[in-house]
Amino acid sequence: MSSGKKKLTDEEVREMIEDSDDEDFSDGSDEEFVPSGEELEDSEMEDVIEDIEYDRNYVCESQPNENDRNRALSSPSESTDEENDPYEGLDKPGTVVAKLCELLLDQGRVLIADNYYTSVPLAKYLKDRKTDLCGTLRKNRVGLPLNVTKSKLKKGQCVARQKDNYITVLKWHDKRDVLMISTCHGDEMTSVRTRLGETLKPNAVIDYNDAKKGIDVADQLSSYHSPLHKSLTWFKKVAVDLLFRVAVVNARCIYNEYSTGAPLTMLEVQEQIIRHLLGPSANVTTPARPPSQGLSTHKLTEIPRRNNMLVRKRCTNCYTKLRKEGMPAASKAKQVHTECIQCQKAFCLDCFNNVHC
Repeated sequence: MSSGKKKLTDEEVREMIEDSDDEDFSDGSDEEFVPSGEELEDSEMEDVIEDIEYDRNYVCESQPNENDRNRALSSPSESTDEENDPYEGLDKPGTVVAKLCELLLDQGRVLIADNYYTSVPLAKYLKDRKTDLCGTLRKNRVGLPLNVTKSKLKKGQCVARQKDNYITVLKWHDKRDVLMISTCHGDEMTSVRTRLGETLKPNAVIDYNDAKKGIDVADQLSSYHSPLHKSLTWFKKVAVDLLFRVAVVNARCIYNEYSTGAPLTMLEVQEQIIRHLLGPSANVTTPARPPSQGLSTHKLTEIPRRNNMLVRKRCTNCYTKLRKEGMPAASKAKQVHTECIQCQKAFCLDCFNNVHC
């Protein structure tokens, strides 16, 4: 039975090694590895590109939670000058990262990305642009050390290899295997406290989890009261997403950071924007509905006496409330000698005012 993955012959593997200009990953010894060769077929890659062709991509600061820049993936039919392509060697997600962060490179920053974008060529490109990369990594990326990706680890164990003394590929097993790539971390681990006690966690994982909170919060905020609908075509979704999700999230972050007043929620920001767009008519309040004429017939009076003695009944409203709260209503409800003439039900004074006034 054949698998769906493309397998390389021994001769093709040797040619890949000979043609490679990069040195292999190492752990400080002379150990070598063979590229995994697990690549997607061209047809499979085209299907993936079609699925994510118009997805939005964001660059987000980890602290202010603002989306600094955003763009959509370019169409697969977009032509490029291969001879003068500055992103030669990068795959499509890596090219998106490079274009999106162009104005932020060469400044000593650290870029956090998930496993859809990360790869060894992207790490090398960013390092050449004085930018570090840290993120999760897919195990089927080309050029990864097999003694890391194929290793079987127990919980808490970690294995790592480094290339060119700065590209670290690391696997750590917690509840499952976590594969990381970083150009600013080694295999150092730090003890952290969890609800199950102390545990060792790689510094790369700690920094990744801490830094990605920015985009997580931005995604969460933009999901509230989303204006997107399935019926919208892709270019309308892009426009609506920019105007009514990304821009609103950024506006809220900027307002809450610099305003001296109380912080606003996403709903309050959206309501204020809508009122401003509608103009003065949005401030016109609807007059309160006049009280129903039927309420005037509800009056509290004494229950007719029997043999000149007060007749007491349980307050209907108190009894209902206690039943809903799961309390013994029969013994806890107020015993009153007043009732409503219209309803013919017993009420205490407080409950009568709440129900009929």
